[in-house]
Amino acid sequence: MGGAGSRRWLRRSSTAVVVALLAATLIGVAAEPEPAAAQSSAIVVDSAGDQADGDPTDGTCRTSAGTCTLRAAIAEANARPGPDRIFFAIPGSGVKTIDAATPLPTIDDATGALTIDGYTQPGATPNTAAAGSNAAIRIQIAGPAGGHLFRIRSAANEIRGLAIYRANIVVQIDGEEADGNRIVGNFIGTDAAGTYENPVGVTGGNTGVGVLIELGPDRNVIGAPGPADRNVISGNGGYAVRINHGETSEHRIQNNVVGLNPSLTAKLRQVHGIDLQWWTWGNLIGGDDPSEANLVGGHITRAGIELSHAAQSNLVIGNLIGTMPDGDSVTAFSGNTYGIALKDDPFNNYIADNVIGGNGHGVYHKHNYTRRNTFVNNRIGVGLAGGAIPNTIGTNLNGLDQLWFGNVFANQNQHVQVVDYLANRAAFFVDTYTRGNAVRQSQFHNPGTRADPYVDLAPNGVNPNDPGDRDEGRHDLLNSPELTGVGPGKVFGTACAGCEVEVYVSGPLRRDGTIDTSGTAAGVGLAWIATVTAAADGTFSLGDPRIAVGRTLSALTIDAGGNTSELPVGTRVPSAHAGVNGTAGSAGSPPSPPPRLPLPPPYEPVDQSFSCSAAGGTLTWTDAGAAEYYVFATTDGVERYLGGHRATSLAVGDADSYRVEHWLTGRARNAICDGPGVPSNQCSVSGSTLSWVDVGAAEYYVFATVDGVERYLGGHAVTSLTVAPADSY
Repeated sequence: MGGAGSRRWLRRSSTAVVVALLAATLIGVAAEPEPAAAQSSAIVVDSAGDQADGDPTDGTCRTSAGTCTLRAAIAEANARPGPDRIFFAIPGSGVKTIDAATPLPTIDDATGALTIDGYTQPGATPNTAAAGSNAAIRIQIAGPAGGHLFRIRSAANEIRGLAIYRANIVVQIDGEEADGNRIVGNFIGTDAAGTYENPVGVTGGNTGVGVLIELGPDRNVIGAPGPADRNVISGNGGYAVRINHGETSEHRIQNNVVGLNPSLTAKLRQVHGIDLQWWTWGNLIGGDDPSEANLVGGHITRAGIELSHAAQSNLVIGNLIGTMPDGDSVTAFSGNTYGIALKDDPFNNYIADNVIGGNGHGVYHKHNYTRRNTFVNNRIGVGLAGGAIPNTIGTNLNGLDQLWFGNVFANQNQHVQVVDYLANRAAFFVDTYTRGNAVRQSQFHNPGTRADPYVDLAPNGVNPNDPGDRDEGRHDLLNSPELTGVGPGKVFGTACAGCEVEVYVSGPLRRDGTIDTSGTAAGVGLAWIATVTAAADGTFSLGDPRIAVGRTLSALTIDAGGNTSELPVGTRVPSAHAGVNGTAGSAGSPPSPPPRLPLPPPYEPVDQSFSCSAAGGTLTWTDAGAAEYYVFATTDGVERYLGGHRATSLAVGDADSYRVEHWLTGRARNAICDGPGVPSNQCSVSGSTLSWVDVGAAEYYVFATVDGVERYLGGHAVTSLTVAPADSY
């Protein structure tokens, strides 16, 4: 419960007329709170200074200069029980700069959430642009040279509408209790003009970080669908977002601009974009809806998105990585050195439906001991509408058991380069080679200037099927199929016994850059059409009308261990059945798409099904399955603890209200209900006069509801008011 002793909300039970009575006794409390904020107290920052609060326990946001600074407001909010909101009303026009000489007070009030809303400053407006950000931010906070600027260690807080920058760590969310926080609608790492760049880069550890989440918090939100909730996280020098540790899980990073300036006309210095590492799991970067996509670019030293150090079971879905917001074009500054990088054994991550272009490597696998990750339906080098957005190399495929399924590659010098870094193998895992990586049901077209195969097992275009080549261990030197007969509608060949053979044909490009294999026209590139299994003697055949005269046909092999052979450039289908003998068989059932990982659940700060009631001297509450319930009673604004109880009822005396709490899910769940001590006849309407009980408050806030719409009638120091007819007050 919030603000004990500072306000009182009373209900009249005998009529449909209700008055909201709020004792606003605190300096710095907003003059006109929104109805939705009725359960929180508002503190108004009226100074761009950095002085501390004179006495955070006196219920007043006031420095020695008689002002309310952001530093003082946070300290005041921490000291008050219940939720709070910090608004801004700093005099004067233009951007107001708060120069924080030291880290701001840690936000750690476990009794209620804090909202800091920079859009309440006069002249500030949230973003409305479909791409980038046109937010008019009027509060910018420059942090100390070292350490953090904001630190959050409690649940369900929100920071929005600020430009926050010039700190070693701009926003730090850490600790087991820091769940469900929202960081939305901000510029993080740059100033309100969108030009500042932190000169501090990554030299080890958490250096130059926009948002750092670590040491146990869950289900925090960094950006959210909708233009007003889009963050620009750029100019931090080191990392935009970094999430560490296995107990730190299920966060959502959505709809952010990462690495570029708000107007999308330049990059702002940042080594890394989004980095998940050290066993963190269940995080979502992007989402299925285009409104959830992150735009990640400009990281010319390292990766736009990196998964490392055993990060596992994370989702990277639907992002634009290295491109402009149309997902169909790139610029000189939009690309990353690596679009997505995997290193130091991240595994079981699911990477799907991303557009990856304009990067050095679209996807970069650094270490050959990295285990299974799954890539599904990504567009690598080709835009959403078919635009050429080449990476230098589509992916260098390195590690163990990676699965690539249904991806589209185009326009790169090399599409899939299977590598095996001998230095890494010698240094870390002597017996580990690049093995078991399956490239299934893909499309490859516009292969650039090189004559290498579409899937290439060799680093320099040499034939890996020659045992003398320097490709030791790479996919066990698996041979691509030998095509012994090709003709209209048929292909015969040999491969390893029992191996799968994926057959590819060329076709015309659709407008979106994918290959149409439905007709008979030839075209550039190759697309999967069918999978067959070689017999015990290694022979296979396929009859399919798409193997048409003039088209190019090729095939690759996938063995029982998941190793993939090269996919050669292919051969033209002749008009006669050269080498074709007998009737070709039909395709077998192709492998199903890999299963999708579940999305992280949303944070739920309130258990709506947990309730309580008080009647006849008995307080009862919902049985939520908890081992113990904690009961509190409030009388005249003073809350007292009635102990922990294993039952679901308790004999009680009179009180204004009761609160029952449990911790079944690891965070507080509260039910609040009126008690028999609530005064009766709180308010009444007679003629055109509304009157109410005087409970000693300095000011009473009155609301009128007509046809379900509530409007605010102002704050009043008296106990009556002339009013017009309404459904309720």
